[in-house]
Amino acid sequence: MVLSCRNLLLMREASGAFVKMPEKLNFEQSLSRLSEISEAMNDQNLPLEEALKLYGEAVGLIDICKRRIETAKLTIERIENESRINETRT
Repeated sequence: MVLSCRNLLLMREASGAFVKMPEKLNFEQSLSRLSEISEAMNDQNLPLEEALKLYGEAVGLIDICKRRIETAKLTIERIENESRINETRT
C-alpha cells in the first residue's frame, strides 16, 4: 500500500522537521503501513534522511493504532456495562 501525499496532515518527525501523515487511516491500514516501513528500514542501503522520514511516519502510525485500540477498549467497556445494566433490570 503506497500512501498518496495529497490527503496528508503534517506531523513532527524525530528530527524536528515535519512529515506528512495520512488524515484518516483505520487500524488495519496503519498496521499494514507500519509493516511496510519496517521492511524498508531493514534495507541496509536506506539513506539516513529517508530512514528518519520513515521513523517519523511510523511514530505517527503507532499513535493512530494506540488511539484506535483505546477507542475499541472503551467501546467494549460501554457494551459490557450496558449488558450488565440490562441483566440487572431483568
